[in-house]
Amino acid sequence: MFGLLKPCSAMLGPERFSRWMGHYCGQCLAISDHAGQWPRLVTNCDAVALSVLVEAQTPTTEREAGRCALRGMRKQAIPEGPGVDLAAFASVALASAKIDDHRADGDGFAGSRWGRGLSTRASRSLRDHAHRLGERVSIDADDLFTLLNDHDAAERDSRDLLEAVTPSARATAYLFSRTAGWSEEAVDRSALAEAGFQFGMAAHVLDAVEDFAEDAEKGRWNPLAAHDLTPSEGFAAAGGFLDRLRDSLADLHWREGSLVHMMFAHLAPHAMARIDPERPKEHRTRYGTPKGFFEGLCAASFVCCTCQWCWASEFQGPWSGQPREGCCHQCDCSGCGDCCNCCSCCGEDGCCGDCGCDCSC
Repeated sequence: MFGLLKPCSAMLGPERFSRWMGHYCGQCLAISDHAGQWPRLVTNCDAVALSVLVEAQTPTTEREAGRCALRGMRKQAIPEGPGVDLAAFASVALASAKIDDHRADGDGFAGSRWGRGLSTRASRSLRDHAHRLGERVSIDADDLFTLLNDHDAAERDSRDLLEAVTPSARATAYLFSRTAGWSEEAVDRSALAEAGFQFGMAAHVLDAVEDFAEDAEKGRWNPLAAHDLTPSEGFAAAGGFLDRLRDSLADLHWREGSLVHMMFAHLAPHAMARIDPERPKEHRTRYGTPKGFFEGLCAASFVCCTCQWCWASEFQGPWSGQPREGCCHQCDCSGCGDCCNCCSCCGEDGCCGDCGCDCSC
């Protein structure tokens, strides 16, 4: 997963934001319970979608989690069951694959001379945890790793952008399809797989759009540059993928689907608006020069223990030195656009009741 579905408290509203946090914290605690403490570092925002999709189809029980520094010492109601376990599995498995990818590309600490040994051990440990977590949700982790292993070959041999990002999209489709089957009511697994495929395509392309300039500066492979596409062309393609994602989910009948709708009809387009290469960029002051690994690790520990990662309006990135926004801080919604472009948001569930727009459309 790619970090596309970051929460926006202003957009979600208090009740749905609390539910989103419950899924996020539930995933983190599931990793802690079944993989240990350090793998909690790979808890993934986008993997929350898997837990939410399960909840939308299946009645879910909750329990209260104790106070945690990462949520400002607040207690939190979290869901129990296969949804958070599936999200935990996805986060751990994908983190292992990402470390392997960085090491193979010689990118960052994982690809450095000093980091290869440590990153290899971390990846193997995460892979072992993924197999154990997969057993809890009746998934053979090797099935997912087989899909992800095609990534390097696709990048090397691809004839166009779609071929380059298809392996990642297939892995996401596999994960989305596994959210079905936990309820007695039949859910169209193929529609979920198609939605996952389109989400994977959109997220991967948007990642390439966001990294385009930095990849060019550092001489790294980028799927857009490799196929002579501009960031604006990639951005337009990603918009088409998200449109098809929403079409795939439109006819599915949810037990309670307001949070699903908010994620894919509002959070994803909002994330796109912030990545839009045509949108004027706000001036961001650089705090300092990039830090080394161990210096950055100390800074990251301080940021984590002081809750800045979640709640700060702005903090200094531990390694990059760049300004960052806490993932749970109320975000800038200036890129949301007109939420009534999708009039289904004004349905009986009132899932857009907090967006502030005139839903007379």
